[in-house]
Amino acid sequence: MKFRIIKGRRVGHEFEVRDAEVRLGRRSDNDLVLDDESASGHHAAFVPDRGGVLARDLGSVNGILVNGKTTSSVSLHAGDVVTIGVTEIEVLKDDESAGNCAPSSGDPSAETRKARGARRPLWKTALAALLVLATIAVAWRVIQKKGLPQDLSAPMSRETKGPSLAEGFFRLRYEKVQASPDNIFRYEMRIENDAISIAVDDLKQVRKLRRNKAIDPKQVSDIRDAIVDQQIFSLPPRIEGKSAGIYDSWRLSVVMRGEARSFEILNRIPPENFKRLCETLEKFGEAELGLVALSMSGDELRRRAGEAFQRAKKLYDERFVNAENLFNAIKAYTETLWYLDSIEPKPAIYADAIHGKQTAGEELDQQIEDHRFRAMRSIQLQEWRKARDELAAILQKLPDPADRRNQDARIRLLDVEKRLTPK
Repeated sequence: MKFRIIKGRRVGHEFEVRDAEVRLGRRSDNDLVLDDESASGHHAAFVPDRGGVLARDLGSVNGILVNGKTTSSVSLHAGDVVTIGVTEIEVLKDDESAGNCAPSSGDPSAETRKARGARRPLWKTALAALLVLATIAVAWRVIQKKGLPQDLSAPMSRETKGPSLAEGFFRLRYEKVQASPDNIFRYEMRIENDAISIAVDDLKQVRKLRRNKAIDPKQVSDIRDAIVDQQIFSLPPRIEGKSAGIYDSWRLSVVMRGEARSFEILNRIPPENFKRLCETLEKFGEAELGLVALSMSGDELRRRAGEAFQRAKKLYDERFVNAENLFNAIKAYTETLWYLDSIEPKPAIYADAIHGKQTAGEELDQQIEDHRFRAMRSIQLQEWRKARDELAAILQKLPDPADRRNQDARIRLLDVEKRLTPK
């Protein structure tokens, strides 16, 4: 079965699966290496099966899709499109070209092609050599006329100009690394061509996330405005300190307004404006990709979850001290679960937080219902002061204006207070 990459950094590349499976992923030991940050190291395999081919997920982070549907293993047919990260691979019909295919292991036609090459007529070899010489001559004349191209690997200076540094072009790469003797945490964000991608690697927590999506050009404009507002271009390119046993770094590369600038903060507390921009970028990434605390290490997530859990327990124990304590306890339990959402395996407090949130929620619901019942009874009996007190208690214990019960109590309280106002 023949395949062609139709989207991704290797568009047009074709390959074939015959007698042996073909593994795909970012690591160099795959049969087909994908230059795709959203792909896992060993992401998927195309496996020969009863004359056809199966697409099989190898336990990847983002999974695989076939014709837009997530699957772990499925038989492929001509016209199917397999999505791995942002790479899309189409299954070709048998009569379609696979001219760029590298022969898979066990391909009996490889030896045949080799033998044909060995028997190539002498005149064909001479003609090929002449064509190569002519190509070299043309290239040399172009170089003599226009000069050698710039070294594309050289870093862009502030004065560098070119198509990629046009006034409207924008590119951003932000990386944060926190390393200690027992862990390495890395967070990277890239914004380019109205798309965002985020990669998170947490060695100790065995956490590896890759996410990407298109974003609104207006949001890209907001990021550019934030860079201008924080006057990042006024910073020196490198600020370095020394610290034994740790390695903390922040790197930011920006291309905008015809300039390319890079900044690095190493083992130092970042300047306040740089710190604020980093926080803005991290919050933006979390909001766009819908993932919890992407920019925090596993240790930091556990620490914050522990603090939120202890706060929740204290608020619940003191729920009769202040009217809003039970509501705030539920919020703290929710915060605990939020921090632990991406942590695996879950610590013991995760289950305790679920139970605590449920218990506190049921108790608050019962209290609100009791107050509402007494308020409605007082309204029917025209006991306006009692009705006012019960409705006010609902607003104190449930200070969330988005909650329907809060809204209902607020409307009824306005009516009750009108009746209490002397005419």
